[in-house]
Amino acid sequence: ELYISGYQFCGPGTHLAKRLARGDQGINSLDAVCCEHDIAYSRSNNLADRHAADEILAVKA
Repeated sequence: ELYISGYQFCGPGTHLAKRLARGDQGINSLDAVCCEHDIAYSRSNNLADRHAADEILAVKA
């Protein structure tokens, strides 16, 4: 895993499906936004969709 130390969802390789199945919660509002971003990435491989998710993350972070 290459995520930011202490966070559940910020960074690549966070094992999203496993964390969601366990019911892991983000540790703060930034981690919650990172979770939303990870979910958006998992739902689409479309570059435009991923850019939109990146923009949302940038605004909310």
